[in-house]
Amino acid sequence: MNARNLAGARRREVSLVAASFASNGTVVAHSVKEFEIVVDEKKYTELTEKGMEMNLAMPVPTTAARIRVVVRDSSNGNLGTADLTPEGEQFH
Repeated sequence: MNARNLAGARRREVSLVAASFASNGTVVAHSVKEFEIVVDEKKYTELTEKGMEMNLAMPVPTTAARIRVVVRDSSNGNLGTADLTPEGEQFH
């Protein structure tokens, strides 16, 4: 689908932010990436059922104790968050 063929398409803008925190709560690294997703109705239905992967590269310093990931849908302001260990497991 090209930019000229948007009739009937679903469009979303998503912001993805990740920050690494030291054990004392200090931010030791961060990264931000903006996504624009434009899909037809069939693909939109598929994504709402199965989800979608988004990649964001960020160096994780050895001093990092946890990583917070925040996703925001610009069309409706919805937010989602996750706290992870540096190895990518859920942080408790």
